[in-house]
Amino acid sequence: MELTVNIKEQSKIAAFLNLIKEIDYIEIVNVKEELQELPTEHKDLLDKRLQRIDNGETTFKNWDLIKRKYENKAVSIELSDEAEVDFDKSYEFYSVDSPKVADTFFKQINLGFENIKQNPKSFPIAHKDVRKYVVKKFPFVIYYRIIHTVIQVIAIFHTSRNPEIWNERI
Repeated sequence: MELTVNIKEQSKIAAFLNLIKEIDYIEIVNVKEELQELPTEHKDLLDKRLQRIDNGETTFKNWDLIKRKYENKAVSIELSDEAEVDFDKSYEFYSVDSPKVADTFFKQINLGFENIKQNPKSFPIAHKDVRKYVVKKFPFVIYYRIIHTVIQVIAIFHTSRNPEIWNERI
């Protein structure tokens, strides 16, 4: 059996494809697309750019070179003195009971820093410009803020501590 279908609306094409997906075998032989006319302002802009290229006013650069300036924005993490003390005290507390637990704590804090470095703005804002990362497997929160390409860790707090303490560090 051969069937010819002529659909002009994009939304109806999707609906048609959903209808025929249950058919065991189907071969789409010819697809014709009618191009819609470009808006005049786009045509004008493209014509101006093409003219600049023809006149030698525009140069072309390798995309890989351009994307490096955006990809290599090195993000660094800096701990405040208070955050370092927070970490040291917590690590020492866990190491007294179990060096293995202390090592796991260290790894989870380090993992938190890596997660923050990868997507610093993806974690919720806790107060003003301070964000928080909840540490996995331990009842701790890392409070930090982003200053350009530097992540400033303000506190590494046990969740049972009074949160007003880190407010004073801002």
